[in-house]
Amino acid sequence: MWPFNSYPTITTKELRDSYDYIIVGGGTAGCVLANRLSQTNAAVLLLERGNTKSNSQPPYCANPHTDSSLCDNINSVLQPHIGERVVPYVSPHVLGGQSKVNNLIYTRAPSIELDSWSAGGMSGWSSNDLLPYFLKSENAISQKDNSSFHNTKEAATALGFSTITDMNDPTQSLYGVGPYAFTINEKSRRCDVASAFLPSKLVKTRQANLTICVNAIVIRLKLVTTATEDVIIKGVVVENYNDKKSQTFEVSARKEVILCAGAIGTPQLLMLSGIGPMHRLSSVGIAVEKHSPNVGSGLDSLDAMLKSIFNRMGQAIQYTFSGGSVKRPPPVLATAMVNSQMISLDSDQIIKGGFPNPNPGDPSNISDIEITAYAFGSVDAKGNVDKDTKGSGGFSLHVKLTKPKSTGTVELKSTNARDSPACDPNYFGNREDRRVAYTGIRLAMHLKEAMAKSGYSIIDFNVPIDDSEAELDKFIAKYGYSASQLSSTCRMGPENNGGVVNDQLELYGVAGLRIGDASVFPSSVTRPHQATVVAVAEKCADTVIKAHANPLFDTHYLPRIVRFM
Repeated sequence: MWPFNSYPTITTKELRDSYDYIIVGGGTAGCVLANRLSQTNAAVLLLERGNTKSNSQPPYCANPHTDSSLCDNINSVLQPHIGERVVPYVSPHVLGGQSKVNNLIYTRAPSIELDSWSAGGMSGWSSNDLLPYFLKSENAISQKDNSSFHNTKEAATALGFSTITDMNDPTQSLYGVGPYAFTINEKSRRCDVASAFLPSKLVKTRQANLTICVNAIVIRLKLVTTATEDVIIKGVVVENYNDKKSQTFEVSARKEVILCAGAIGTPQLLMLSGIGPMHRLSSVGIAVEKHSPNVGSGLDSLDAMLKSIFNRMGQAIQYTFSGGSVKRPPPVLATAMVNSQMISLDSDQIIKGGFPNPNPGDPSNISDIEITAYAFGSVDAKGNVDKDTKGSGGFSLHVKLTKPKSTGTVELKSTNARDSPACDPNYFGNREDRRVAYTGIRLAMHLKEAMAKSGYSIIDFNVPIDDSEAELDKFIAKYGYSASQLSSTCRMGPENNGGVVNDQLELYGVAGLRIGDASVFPSSVTRPHQATVVAVAEKCADTVIKAHANPLFDTHYLPRIVRFM
C-alpha cells in the first residue's frame, strides 16, 4: 500500500518470513505495544484486520458504531432473560480499535478495584504498581465546566449526591456526580490511541523495524508441542481479511507473539489454535493442543439499559454556544455513580444519609450503578440514534450496571476464523442484577423529575410506563443493550481459580505468547475500560522488553493520550 497511501502500511503479500515480535490486533492495546516495542531495535509486526481510516471529527449527533467501514456488529446468542433476543456488540475493524468509535471517556479504574487484582495473587498489579503506566502516556488539559449542562449535576445534588471534581483522583469518593475526562484535544478532535501512539510521522520514521499490515486476519497460531505436553508458539498464519479465497501466509516470531484481539477475538484465536477447554474444542472438531479450561469463560460486560429523556430543538444550539462544537463528538455531560444499597427511593433525600462514608478504600462504596447524561437524541436497542429524534437536539440518560454478577462465555461456532464466535453474556442470569437494574432505572426517573422541578423543560421519550417491576421488565427486554465494554475471558489469576495467564501475562503451559488486552482483567472495572487497557498494554510492553533485555534506542517521541477534563 505504501507509498500510494499516506499512512505507511503493507499488505499480507508483502509480509516477511519472520519478525521478532508479532502483535495480533491493532486496537487500543495493540497500538500501545507497537509503539513501545518498536522503541527497541527489535523487528515488530502489527497485524490489523481493518484499515487505517480516520475518525477524528465525527459530526454532531453522529454514531460511529453504525459506520460499517469502522465497525462490525457481533450478535450474542439469544438471551432468555431479556425477551429472547440477541444483543449486538460493537466490533471495530480499524487501527485504533474501540478508541476510534467509543464515547471518548478516559478514566482510570478505581484504586480499590486494581488493588483487588494484586490481592488475588497477581504480584505487580496493585494501583500503586499501575499508576506509573497510567501517567506515562497521559496529558491532562482543562476544559470549560460543562458538568452542569441540562441541570444534571444540580438535580443529582438535590437527591443527595456529592460532587466528584476529578474521577481520576484516588482520594475522592467512589460515588457521586461529576464530569468524565475525554480523549479530545485542544482543537476539539478525537484523540484516539492510533493517533497518539502511531501517528504517520512516527511510523515512517520507524519503518526499518516497525511494520503495520492491514486487512490481515490471523486464522491460527503456529505452534509445536513438547515432550512434556507444553506448547511453544512459533508464529501466526495470516490471510487477507477482504479476500475469502486469500493465499495463506505463515509468519514466524523469533521472540514472542502478543495477542491484543480483545475479549472476544483473543479467546477465539486461542481456541482456533487448539488452546482452550477440551470439551469446547472437541465439539467443533478442533484437535486439543493444550487443555486450558478457563479460556473463553468469565465474560464480563458493562450492561446498560436506556432511559431516554428527550427534549426537542434548542439543545444543539445551547451546546454549541456553551463551549461545545458541532465538530466535537457527542459528549458525556455528567455521570452519577452510586452503590444500589445506599439508595432509598421513598424519600426526597434519595441517598441514605447523604453519603455518610466517602472512603474510597471501603469495598462497600464501590458503585454498581452509573447514570450518564449524553448530549444527543435517543438510541434504540442497537445503539443507533432513533429515527424520530434525528435533527432534534436532546439528551439521554443511560443506566449502566457496573458490577454485574452474571458472567458469560465465548465459544466457537465453527473452525473458520471469519465466523463470529458464540458470545453468551448471560445477561441477568443472576437475579441480583435485575434488582440493581430496577433501582437504577427508578433512580434515573427520580433524577429526571428533579431536573423538571428545577425548571428544565423535558419531553419523555422511550421511558417506562411506570416503575413497577412488570413494566421495568418490559423496558429492559426491549431497550437493554451492551455498552461493549468486555473483559476477562482470558483472565489473570491462579489457574485453579479461573486464571488463564500469570502475572507476567503468559499463558499457563504455553511459551512464546502473552496477552496484553482487556481479556486479562481479573475482573471487570466499574469505569469505562480505555484508560485501564492502555495501562495494561504499557505494563505488558515493559514486561516484554525487560524479559528480552532489549535496549531502547528511540525515546524522542513521547506518545500522549490527551485527557480533556
